Amino acid sequence: LDPLDGEALILLGQHAARGGDLDKAVLFYERAAGIEAFEADAKKSHGQLLVGQGRHSEALLLLRRAQSLKPSESLAKYVEAIERLSQGKAQ
Repeated sequence: LDPLDGEALILLGQHAARGGDLDKAVLFYERAAGIEAFEADAKKSHGQLLVGQGRHSEALLLLRRAQSLKPSESLAKYVEAIERLSQGKAQ
């Protein structure tokens, strides 16, 4: 109902992703990321969706941005794991 409710947009994105509508999920995450207070959480969710699709390079851009906006130890470890995974596939 409220197009500026970032939390609701992220939840809608997660629901769409679970339902297999990945394009719709991305749309919700991108809309939420446009709201400053929710940018980090939206980029993290979007990045996780891309990791699930095997799109590690794209995911890392979003995840690193999320980490820079809202640092957390768990996200830092996740980013490191995706970097290692991505490097392993490049070799």
